[in-house]
Amino acid sequence: MKIPFGAVAAAVLGLSGNAIAQDAIVEGPGVKVSEGTVLHPSVGVQTGVISNVFYEDTNPTASPVVQLLAKFALASTTGEEGELDSESRGDPPSVEFRAGLDLLYAEYLSSNSSVTAQRDLAVGGRLHLGLLPKSTVSFAIDDSFNRSTRPTNFESERNLDRDINLIKAQVKYRPSGRSISAGLSFRNTIDIFESSGSQFANRMKNILGARVDWKFLPITRFFVEASYGLISGLGEEATTYKSSSTPLRGVIGTDTAITETTTIRTKAGYGVGFYAGGEDYSGILFALEVGYRYSPMGRFTVEYSKDFKDSINGNFYGEHAIKVGVDQQLDKVSLAAIAATRLRGYRGINSIVGGGPTRDDLIVSAGLRASYVIQDWLAMTAEVDTAIVSTEYLSVSEGLADDPSYVRHQVLAGISAAF
Repeated sequence: MKIPFGAVAAAVLGLSGNAIAQDAIVEGPGVKVSEGTVLHPSVGVQTGVISNVFYEDTNPTASPVVQLLAKFALASTTGEEGELDSESRGDPPSVEFRAGLDLLYAEYLSSNSSVTAQRDLAVGGRLHLGLLPKSTVSFAIDDSFNRSTRPTNFESERNLDRDINLIKAQVKYRPSGRSISAGLSFRNTIDIFESSGSQFANRMKNILGARVDWKFLPITRFFVEASYGLISGLGEEATTYKSSSTPLRGVIGTDTAITETTTIRTKAGYGVGFYAGGEDYSGILFALEVGYRYSPMGRFTVEYSKDFKDSINGNFYGEHAIKVGVDQQLDKVSLAAIAATRLRGYRGINSIVGGGPTRDDLIVSAGLRASYVIQDWLAMTAEVDTAIVSTEYLSVSEGLADDPSYVRHQVLAGISAAF
């Protein structure tokens, strides 16, 4: 079955699918690989129901699902665990590293062959290497890879599997006893879709950033940061389809505590997209987060942000976002809840998508996660997620119209063990 270009474009305009994002709930003692290096493996299984496998706007297809998760973390050690016990002798370590691999396999339990064809493997990898981390001048390189999976938003035999690799190199200057520190960073992101019908969305981003921090008081910090980038399509088809840009942005901000229980983080600035063709962005950037610790084991946060980001198959999207979150620890039970509403506007959408150059969405999402630690190495988990995307945008291709609106619920419960 051939997937219409416009339908694929409408799908990738929406939210991402399966990806590995949660931190380990429990961690075992690990396996000693060498002096100063420990391997931390963990496994887990989850089962539940997804209400809308294909992200359809009408007549959604539901399916039970089983997910198998395996994680491996390799890290240098300090203290009693290894030879890198230089801090306890008064000498800071000269090298630190961490590496990890996460695997998430999803199997759909359905009699519908189009549903079972969506079985897939999401992969996450990460690597951190730090040189002279406690010195006045320190260096670090971080690399992360994520293979996320998502069925197209109509019944098909294909997934919109997407490979994203981000590498960041940075140098920091932090003189001992001084209140001012500074840093430079460089980020490279390669974003590739695996299916041949989605190559138009491939892109690469290079961002050069600078930041200066000033610790004004023990609980107050001011900062200034700026970045300049180069974003373009990756490959012949993508460079023809994707308008390149050189975004420039700068912000000032502060992190502070009003009281022992109330914190405020805020930043404001200006950003310009500088797109080579089509509609451009130029406007204010703003973010405000207020946190309140209502008990020793509970915290509430509310956040508002106004920002813009490069879009996969348009020029950019700008959005107003409001988020509310609660974290609560009850003995061995941990609860985390988050709800968000976004007013998102895509601009500069290529005419080949067939739905016009603009698209405006209302996106509502909510999630609840709970975990119960049975032993230090064993935990039970449960999660509920809801996503609602509402838009009047229609993609038209090869005589087919696709509405990318959808309502999707996901309920999962399982168990994880660390060794």
